[in-house]
Amino acid sequence: MVSNTYPEHRVFTLIVTCSALENMTFRYVNLQVYLPFSDTLKYCLLALAIALFLAALIILACKMRQYYAYKAKANGKEKKFISSSNGEKKPDGKILVKSLSPSFLEVARKEQDSKIELMQKEMEKLEVHLTPSPPSNESLDDLGSDSDRPLGPRGMLKFNLQYNKKSTTLTLNVIEATDLPEYSRDPFVRIRVLCKTDEPKSEVQTVLHECETRVVKNSRNPIFDEDFSFSLKEYPLSNTSIKLEVKDFDKYSRHTLIGEARRALKDLKSSETLEFNEHLQEKTKMYMPE
Repeated sequence: MVSNTYPEHRVFTLIVTCSALENMTFRYVNLQVYLPFSDTLKYCLLALAIALFLAALIILACKMRQYYAYKAKANGKEKKFISSSNGEKKPDGKILVKSLSPSFLEVARKEQDSKIELMQKEMEKLEVHLTPSPPSNESLDDLGSDSDRPLGPRGMLKFNLQYNKKSTTLTLNVIEATDLPEYSRDPFVRIRVLCKTDEPKSEVQTVLHECETRVVKNSRNPIFDEDFSFSLKEYPLSNTSIKLEVKDFDKYSRHTLIGEARRALKDLKSSETLEFNEHLQEKTKMYMPE
């Protein structure tokens, strides 16, 4: 049964395959396109396309040649400019600098002169600010004013003076200060021995000696009891005076003036001790030599 049906099935399959191949061939032939041009026209179109292609190649070659020529020329100019700006070397190794145009040199010189003039003006301004003032023997706290302090009694200062004519020595004993103002916290006494110049009608005084007592903490009636000696060998008593300033101590050296006492030494007698109990006065202006 099987042997009878197998050949028939094989024949049928072969017939179907041949039919499919014929159909595919027919479809392929139908899809082909034929141009309605003659062979002469086709060859002409082909020759034109080849000519256009060759023309494009020639144009491209010309452009590339122009580009490389321009690039080589630009590189040559750049090298020439660099060599001219750096200068030419002589055989001995020295550099020969090419001269610049006069106009450029003139402009550069004017600009440099203006800068120098401006710097000189700035230096003059700076010199004015940095120039030290004339020498003075007064400290910074002496430059201030005590006008902001309340008016009223400033207290009293008790001290002794003795002059030894043989040794030309002045001895000062600062005893105490009493009834100082309430704003006084840490008082001390600054002592100055002054000498007036020999010129008539002159108020200029020179500081011969200067010293201070210790600071007494938290007291309006401080007791100092300190002795000081000053040599007046070359200075006559007639032109000499002593100035005692009671001040309130400040740790930043801005001491506040409470009051002062002045005493001329022309009335002192040799080896005689004089005791003074002076009311403290406002600060008096003192003229110092320049």
